[in-house]
Amino acid sequence: MKQILLIIFCCAFVSIASGQTTRHIVQLTDKQGTPHTISDPSTYLSARSILRRTSQRIAIDSTDLPLSPSYIAAIAGVPNVQVLNVSKWLNQVLIRTNDPSALTIINNFSFVKSTKQIANNSVKRYTPSKLDYRVFNAEKPVVYGINKKASVTRALGTNKIQGTLEEFSYGSTLDQIHIHEGEFLHKKGFTGEGVVMAMMDAGYNGYLGNPVFDSIRNQGRILGTWDYVMNEESVNEDHVHGALCFSTIAANRPGSMVGTAPHASFWLFRTEDDASETPVEEQNWIAAAEFADSAGAQLFSTSLGYYAFDDPSLSYSHAQRDGKTAMITRAATLAAKKGILLTCSAGNSGYEAGENKYVMVPADADSVLTVGAVDYYNNIAGFSSPGPNGAGKRKPNIVSVGVGTIFAWTDGSPMGGNGTSLSNPNVAGLVACLWQAFPEQSNMSIIDAVQKSSDKYGSPDDYYGNGLPNFRKAYNYLMTKSFTGNLQYIKGNASLSWNIKTDTSVTFIIERKAPGSNIFLGIDTITSDNSTLAFRDFLITDSVRSTRSGDYLYRIQIVVRGDNTSYSPEYSFRNNWSSMVADSLKLGTTGADCAATISWSMPEDATVQYKLEKQSPGATSFATIATINGTGSYNDAGSKSHSYVDAMTGAPMGTFNYRLQVIMGIDTTFYSRTSSFVNNNACITKEGYYFSPSPFKSDIIAIVNTNEGSSNMAIVLYDITGRAVYKYQSAKPNGYFSHRIPASNLKAGVYVAAIMINNRVVHRQKLVR
Repeated sequence: MKQILLIIFCCAFVSIASGQTTRHIVQLTDKQGTPHTISDPSTYLSARSILRRTSQRIAIDSTDLPLSPSYIAAIAGVPNVQVLNVSKWLNQVLIRTNDPSALTIINNFSFVKSTKQIANNSVKRYTPSKLDYRVFNAEKPVVYGINKKASVTRALGTNKIQGTLEEFSYGSTLDQIHIHEGEFLHKKGFTGEGVVMAMMDAGYNGYLGNPVFDSIRNQGRILGTWDYVMNEESVNEDHVHGALCFSTIAANRPGSMVGTAPHASFWLFRTEDDASETPVEEQNWIAAAEFADSAGAQLFSTSLGYYAFDDPSLSYSHAQRDGKTAMITRAATLAAKKGILLTCSAGNSGYEAGENKYVMVPADADSVLTVGAVDYYNNIAGFSSPGPNGAGKRKPNIVSVGVGTIFAWTDGSPMGGNGTSLSNPNVAGLVACLWQAFPEQSNMSIIDAVQKSSDKYGSPDDYYGNGLPNFRKAYNYLMTKSFTGNLQYIKGNASLSWNIKTDTSVTFIIERKAPGSNIFLGIDTITSDNSTLAFRDFLITDSVRSTRSGDYLYRIQIVVRGDNTSYSPEYSFRNNWSSMVADSLKLGTTGADCAATISWSMPEDATVQYKLEKQSPGATSFATIATINGTGSYNDAGSKSHSYVDAMTGAPMGTFNYRLQVIMGIDTTFYSRTSSFVNNNACITKEGYYFSPSPFKSDIIAIVNTNEGSSNMAIVLYDITGRAVYKYQSAKPNGYFSHRIPASNLKAGVYVAAIMINNRVVHRQKLVR
């Protein structure tokens, strides 16, 4: 850290002489000569700072590089010039000089782009009205009653409260925490521990002796301080405003008052000069922000804001409070781009006429979480500066308690006051606790969750913004947001896996929409059993081998604590298992020894049933001849083989067709391709005379199976009138004999076929075509 301090405070800043009152910003052209590189940020950024960037996938860039030491030395070497501080983000130097010739010399440097005067104490100080103060009257704080328990539930609107409050002894700060359900985070152990916050303010008077800060001092969680107004380390003797805001976050005096992040760690910076109002304070804030960035701070809480300066020509009109004009706004935007989460008071000028009433800078920055003020009934405070900013951007982002907000006075006693200066740190501490719970989320993701948890999200306005955050809902939302899922379809199984950060409060309802359906139906339910918040993997497997083909959709209904429901993305696949299996089915038929052997192979399991069907010569349909059940598991290696022997004894000659009906479950049936076998020989094993087939379509087979032969055999076919339409005459050999009668041209009707041996009819048979 000493190395970082050396870089930030590398100039020999001298004590401030009362006669030198004019300050200027020197804008530089480049950073040539800096000894640091983008490739090795460890020479100017702490490990925490680098980790914050890498965890959010933020690259180091040229704005991170410190200024060239030779440039600063050259400016500091000009007579009558004092360097006060620098900004690497905006590439500029703050100097003090009253010497016009010194400015001439500086403007002639090749590396100087421009100079601009930003303060002159000869200008009469701007004195705002009481209602225009950015803070409540800290010297004479308004004391409010601290027993306001009845007001809390009335202020919550749609933010339903859960849990018991007695587990944390908040004392007088209970209401301003409970209105956000902040105790929900605390009871889960998220109290800001490990989160580094930076505060920029007007001073922290008496913080070293204030008893509400005993634990943070004793535990070394005040990481450092710097006074950018006086260029010294101590901030204990300055304005009390910062200490009051600090107590709203960090106080830890159970039974009296507990802040919103009592276990966070802090950098305390004085950047505001309460004796003047100039853009110098913007530059001071920027210098502090850059140091805090380098030191690894994650969250900035700023209860300051600007629009009117002692020199009116330097003031910011509403149009200039546009999120990109003011120095402090540009720096705040850069801080957010570096992964820092910034919360900022909206301002207390809501009663002002005209454009003065609108949010100040840096509250106008797009990526800053700007906080307005409400009372304990969730009524907007009249002093709370509304939006939009000068570019029409919705501001503020959210609201918190800024009327009667409890803070600790210098002696540690709880007191109450008004102002967005208090609403801001009240919610900033809870944001820190939320980020502690979800450190893997980016700064903007945390802001998004806070806004989405708010009671006016979806219908924001220029006074409330998104409204009053509920940190239980933000926590639940971030759990569901952490969901990542994947669907794989392997061998007829749909495997849905997901990873999510969860605790015991989450139930997953797995839903499926089948082809042709227009609704999702639940098929399984899983409840997380994580005792603490942690990432966990889940997996369910849905067998679709026995369901119909087509496009399937899956989704997971994520139910958190019974009152927060969201859905995962939908995952789809086309179930082609049955067609895939059908394509893989190999069916073949061979014939020998008066038998047809039908063989097939395909992947299967015990849910599969085969029905073997046969179509005989002359038949118009298939008939089932055998039923065979599958075995084993589908995941067994390779296909499984089956065979069936169909005896052809007595079967006619001709073409026999075979096919398999494959049944999987109750709703999937498909057929194999047909396999054919031509029987050229009628398999007759007994003696006698036969004609086949009947009915016939084309040929008729005459079969004579007798031992003795004959020199005179006739085969005659008669129509119904007795007219011979076909006659064959020949000798008959010993044993089996067959003859094919061409009959495809015959008309439909009844025929009689006869076999004659030696002019004697030995067999007569009626046939039908």
